[in-house]
Amino acid sequence: MSSEKSEKILKDLIAELHELFGNPPYFHIGCDEAYDMATCYKCRSQNPVSLFVGHLDKFRKFLLARGARTIIWHDMLLDREDPRWAGKIATGNQKTAEALGALDKSIVIADWQYGDGKKGGGFNTPEHFKMAGFDVLVCPWDSDAGILALAKVANDNNLFGFLQTTWHRVYGNNYASFFRRAGDAAWNGGRPPADGKFADSALTLVSELSHVAGDMKASYSASGTSECQIFKSIAD
Repeated sequence: MSSEKSEKILKDLIAELHELFGNPPYFHIGCDEAYDMATCYKCRSQNPVSLFVGHLDKFRKFLLARGARTIIWHDMLLDREDPRWAGKIATGNQKTAEALGALDKSIVIADWQYGDGKKGGGFNTPEHFKMAGFDVLVCPWDSDAGILALAKVANDNNLFGFLQTTWHRVYGNNYASFFRRAGDAAWNGGRPPADGKFADSALTLVSELSHVAGDMKASYSASGTSECQIFKSIAD
């Protein structure tokens, strides 16, 4: 975080990716599980809170100039020793948690919680970030109960959105089922499906979505296959 050379490399990378994906209005810069943050000889001599906030603000301003809002993962902004977050994803310490109050409120907090929410009485972290003045995305993973619970939290608390994560499972039925489960939960605000099961058969409708988009006069890039879109982008 104290290296100007690293800052330049990261900004060059962000600019390249932002342009590659069509200059979207949001850009996720990660920042999760930064366990070795502020451990180099330069960073250790600085105030960790101001160093952390200043580091994020450099990229927030850089992206703002490109017309995009910054998204970051939430976990370093919660003190893992704080009893309020028992059973929740919290990887920060007291100092990193203090940074929350100094961050610019235009930053979107992506709150990733991968359990089912039963430990500790449900998901209370999204409300914490909303009360601090931030737009909040809830981000479940592969727990059916967790997907439903977080969708309900997003709906009940009028949060900014719902972001289904997939991570390393990008092959086979697991990947496809994330979309079916998450889509169902996000669409109905976390209400359990009528038959108690997610609509696995919904995958058969995917091929028709491009037809619907075509009828709505959407562009090909918004409704074509990802493979064709990627190849077309490279060719251009």
